[in-house]
Amino acid sequence: MPDNLASIWPQGSGEMAERVRAFDWSQTPLGPTEAWPPSLKVATRLALNSRHPMFIWWGPDHIQIYNDAYRETMGPEKHPDALGRTGRETWAEIWDTIGPQISQVMAGGPATWHEDQLVPVTRHGRREDVWWTYSFSPINDEMEPNGVGGVMVICRDMTTEHSAREAAAENEARLRTVLDGISEPFYALDSDWRFLFASQSALRLWGKDAGEVLGRPFLEAFPQAAGSAAFEAHRRVMETRVAERLETISPVVHRWIEIDFAPTPQGGLSVAFRDIEERRRAEDALRESEEKYRTVFESIDEGFLIHEMIRDKSGQVVDYRLLEANPAHQRATGLPRDTIGKLGSEFMPNVEPYWLELFHRVSTSGVAERAEMYNAPTSRWYNVQASPVRGHDRIAIVFDDVTSRKRAEAILRESEERQAFLLKLSDALRPLDDAEDIRLTAAQVLGRHLGANRVAYAENGGDHFMVARNYVDDTQEIVGRQNYVDFGPDILAELQAGQNRVQPDIRNDGRLSDHQKQGLAAADVGASLNVPLVKNGQLVAFLGVNYPVAHDFQPSEIALVEDVAERTWAAVERARAENALHQSERRLAAELSGTQLLQRLSTRLIPEQSPDVLHEQILDAAQELMEADAVSIQLLEDSGQRLRRLATRNLHPDSTEYWTWVDASHASTCGQALRMNTRMVVEDVETSAELAGTDDLEAFRRSGTRAAQSTPLVSRSGRPIGMISTHWHKPCALAERDFGLFDILARQVADLLERSQAEAALRASEERLRGFGEASTDVLWIRDAETLNWTYLTPAFEAIYGMPRDEALSGNNFRNWVELILPEDRDQAVDTIRRVRLGEPVTFEYRIRRPSDGQIRWLRNTDFPIRNAEGRVTAIGGVGHDASHKKEADRIIRASRRQMRTLIEGVPQLVWRGVEGGEWTWSSPQWTSFTGLSEAASTGRGWLAAVHPDDRERAMDAWQQAEATEEPLEVEYRIRQAGGEGYRWFQTRALPVRDEDTGRILEWLGTSTDVDDMRAMQESQAVMVAELQHRTRNLIAVVGSIARQTMAQTGPTTTFQAEFKDRLEALSRVQGLLSQAGEDRITIGEVVAMELKALGALSFGERVRVEGPDVPLRKSIVQTMALAIHELATNARKYGALSNGSGELAVRWTTSPAEENDRHLFFEWIERGVAVKFADGAAVTQGGGYGRRLIEESLPYSLKAKTTYELGPDGLACMIDLPLTKPRRSRA
Repeated sequence: MPDNLASIWPQGSGEMAERVRAFDWSQTPLGPTEAWPPSLKVATRLALNSRHPMFIWWGPDHIQIYNDAYRETMGPEKHPDALGRTGRETWAEIWDTIGPQISQVMAGGPATWHEDQLVPVTRHGRREDVWWTYSFSPINDEMEPNGVGGVMVICRDMTTEHSAREAAAENEARLRTVLDGISEPFYALDSDWRFLFASQSALRLWGKDAGEVLGRPFLEAFPQAAGSAAFEAHRRVMETRVAERLETISPVVHRWIEIDFAPTPQGGLSVAFRDIEERRRAEDALRESEEKYRTVFESIDEGFLIHEMIRDKSGQVVDYRLLEANPAHQRATGLPRDTIGKLGSEFMPNVEPYWLELFHRVSTSGVAERAEMYNAPTSRWYNVQASPVRGHDRIAIVFDDVTSRKRAEAILRESEERQAFLLKLSDALRPLDDAEDIRLTAAQVLGRHLGANRVAYAENGGDHFMVARNYVDDTQEIVGRQNYVDFGPDILAELQAGQNRVQPDIRNDGRLSDHQKQGLAAADVGASLNVPLVKNGQLVAFLGVNYPVAHDFQPSEIALVEDVAERTWAAVERARAENALHQSERRLAAELSGTQLLQRLSTRLIPEQSPDVLHEQILDAAQELMEADAVSIQLLEDSGQRLRRLATRNLHPDSTEYWTWVDASHASTCGQALRMNTRMVVEDVETSAELAGTDDLEAFRRSGTRAAQSTPLVSRSGRPIGMISTHWHKPCALAERDFGLFDILARQVADLLERSQAEAALRASEERLRGFGEASTDVLWIRDAETLNWTYLTPAFEAIYGMPRDEALSGNNFRNWVELILPEDRDQAVDTIRRVRLGEPVTFEYRIRRPSDGQIRWLRNTDFPIRNAEGRVTAIGGVGHDASHKKEADRIIRASRRQMRTLIEGVPQLVWRGVEGGEWTWSSPQWTSFTGLSEAASTGRGWLAAVHPDDRERAMDAWQQAEATEEPLEVEYRIRQAGGEGYRWFQTRALPVRDEDTGRILEWLGTSTDVDDMRAMQESQAVMVAELQHRTRNLIAVVGSIARQTMAQTGPTTTFQAEFKDRLEALSRVQGLLSQAGEDRITIGEVVAMELKALGALSFGERVRVEGPDVPLRKSIVQTMALAIHELATNARKYGALSNGSGELAVRWTTSPAEENDRHLFFEWIERGVAVKFADGAAVTQGGGYGRRLIEESLPYSLKAKTTYELGPDGLACMIDLPLTKPRRSRA
């Protein structure tokens, strides 16, 4: 039994009881369970303790509570989410059906009953058609205007029974379909001569619709049949119950028909008839004319054949020879035509003996016979007319196939027997309301019908099953607990899988051990059939049928046992549900009566002030609720160590005196309950080991007590308060459910005692509060929760609000208070007060305008609900603090922070904050914008992701040095720019921020400044100076070289002077181009255009073609390359393609597709249409002039170029492969 039992609600160990206890009801319109109406608590406890599916909708929102039995009918889509939710949310798919029914009861209407109703629900991932029988009953609540607080639903899933009824109807429809499909006309009459059935073939022959026949008496449907031979045959079979066959002319269709009458078990008739008009005519024709015989023989639908008899010495027919057979015979038997002329023993060796017996009788006596006979080789039934052939030892046979009719009769007979049995079973079970009687009666009816020696209904228990009673016939019962393993190793697995366990021959069953066979033989079990009942995937029971010897179970028998098993289970569940419902109704009536008693007591206790009167009323209620003989109440004192008697009734004076004070050492129930802190029940004090030999036992005996219980009284906060005990003069066995209403009384008593203690404490507290309020600089107040008017204000109100307290407390002071609040803050303030009234503590700020001086003050209020003993908010307490000075300070701080943020975010630097170890704590928007790293991604050491991998170690070294020296951090490194634009150099500086008191470094505030352009300018300056120096030295060298080579070729002549002048001008042009370019690089196209323009070559039109992309050249190679192009152009003008009127010059260049750091320029100078001759031809033979040496020697040496210079009969081809790049010096 759990501790503090009286404070735990609802009690119980089921899943739904635990869920109700754990659910936060305060978040629903029902509120916390402590505030629930008693009727709701009683209904909830009743539902949770019931094994029958029960459901509760409470209040206008239809908040839901349900029990474990109902949970099993729900799928995972609704359980457990349905608990505490509204009905419309949970049952949206059926609310249009059940919503109006619930509303009708909630509106004060009577309870409703709905039987076998289709209410589809969604469960297990699909929409299911579920048939229910349910009732909606009102749950009374005196606090509601119409007296109805909710609706109790008691329901039952009828889907299985409904399906069984539908299956029966389906079987009947299937039977009707089979009968309708019979080719022979067929009908059935009941014992009152009314048509039960008529096949379609019969209706067609009669020319009538089913409505003209079915349900009508025979002579009403066919009055012309009165007095006919057919009618008399009907009457004879009805009376004698003996089957009969008749050939007659039908008074209805006026044709020859053959009629078979068969009595049915229900007192009616089944009648099959055939149109034999053609056959009669054939027989007449046979007698009248042999010539007509053949035509009829071939054309009639009936089979026709002639057999010649084969006899033994004694004259007995032992075989026959087929002499003639018509086509109908072949169709009906399937025998080929070549059987004609053969012996019957040859083509049908296994024919039944009764065929030869018929042949013998007809051929020997000369008298024709008619019979219905079965032929095993063809598996068919035939209607046979055997006639002697006069003058020959032969017989003529006319027959037709009646297999369909025979099968239909068998089906009808089996169905009628089955329906008669099931009707008998239903009649036997209908009046029974005890589950055990139902199981036994079903077993008896089934056992007698099947001729079994034992039938038992067993309920599953896991590894065993339980059997209460059996039907037995001349054998012993198998009852009590039985282990599955004793009946076969795999029987449980088969039954759990929903498979029938069929054992037609126990003795020869290979699945059983010798020990198991011996055990079953000893129990008189020779054959066994066990049909499982699996519900919701669980084996709940099975129905077993035994025979003393081997038995071949037919499909119809198995199907019947399955049907009986389902019907028995449904009847057992119905009986259990109805019994549970009756018990619940009786318990509900008793508990409702007790609830009314508790409500009356609660009403009387609230205004009552006299302790003695209160105690007497409590004793009255406890004695009545528990039907006790004596009662006592005790109060816990001495810091929870002892119980002091408050009031007793019907205890012996000595016992009363003895139990004035009780501590945990006492053996009485109250002493044990105090020691264990839980309810203690002694069903018989005379047999209690705890009480044996104690003074408490003598005290019980003096008061005539034989049974007693003591329940701790516990406050809502869990604090023990006292004890309430009841005594009985007879031994008494008590279950936990017997204490339901008593626990509510215990709660009321605990609340009453706690209220009394609280009122005393409240009075002392009010005195302390008054003193505190007088001294406080904050204003304290109390409001009435209903009117919201102040009922208490401390003096600080006047100083803060600038209004006298008397004036503030007068009239509708809530409205007066609202008017003091600035208009823009009023809605928030009023809404906040309303939230507090609903039970929510709130802190809020607002502004007022003081009436005395017009000042605006900021106030900070903390308001909280004040509850009474029942937990209802009856007042609102509050503390008001003048927050004006704090608001002004906050405003100044916020403005300062805004200015600082504006400053930080406005500077071009990347700003950040960090702590020890290079861990960043914040980064500015500039950092995020430049690097693409968010503030979150940059915290910690995430900022290193934006630093160049080669610079990260240097960055962290600078951090470590700054932390070690506590000096400012200063370092340069590259930071990656967002958008794939590469890295830029930044100078990073950070200063430590120190604690004002200790000087300890709290954090580092740093900036990173972009110095990439400055570093590039510095590098460019250094390069430019070096380049200038290099160019000057080169220029001097070139000039000297030009002079020397010119002198060597021409001597100091006029020619020397002209050529030297041309080359100096070329150098001048190159230098001019270099000086104009500044930082921009000169392209190869600019150099080519400059030289061609200087020689006037651009005026030659299409004879000069220049093509190629813009390719920048390093400044260090422009001068040499320009001189080479100058030499080529000058030679072309003097001696080559541009020296005549037909030559052509093509200048082309491209670049290689290689990587950026290994690009090449491919330059071609092609002259065509001229035989190139130099003025110094001898010099050419020795290796060429100055221009050629410049190309073939100087370019490869100084620029690492690859060159070719080829003079041909038609012109010149010069190719230059020039590297465009050189390894770059890192700026790191």
